Amino acid sequence: PALTTIAGTDKSPLLQKRAVELLVDQTPAEALAAIKKLLKNPKVTDPMVLTELVRGVQRCGYDKTCWAEVEPLFERSFAQESLPLHEAILDLAKVCREKQALPLLLRHLDEPKPADVHAADNPPADYWEARWKAWQAWRPRVVDAIEAITGQKFENAEAAKQWLKKNPQK
Repeated sequence: PALTTIAGTDKSPLLQKRAVELLVDQTPAEALAAIKKLLKNPKVTDPMVLTELVRGVQRCGYDKTCWAEVEPLFERSFAQESLPLHEAILDLAKVCREKQALPLLLRHLDEPKPADVHAADNPPADYWEARWKAWQAWRPRVVDAIEAITGQKFENAEAAKQWLKKNPQK
């Protein structure tokens, strides 16, 4: 409980991260329950801490119910400091062969670009630059995760979607 409190409330991201590292070394069942609780905690926002939580989920016995807490973290930010978090999520999807990750993976398989550059709701250029740089860094992991889940290697999302229509994942 003390580690969960520190990880969830301390103002220092370094102390939060260290608390999570120590938490992961506890009994896996108890640690996983605490990690799930921390993933839902709106006060836990530092990418470094979230990265350790995602890695902890994998170490402590990932189950399918964890994906609902992990998935939203991926698209929260595309800033450089979030790259380790993205990589941890992609590694989790690959190692656990998480079929629920396929929609996320397919959204990030192709090069990011706005659907309509002139649309009023189109994010600013700095968003697209950050997203493109992040995509460049982890795209191979996206390809690897899709291959681990489906057994197929795809060059673009459309080819993957067509294959998935003919071969639905169970």
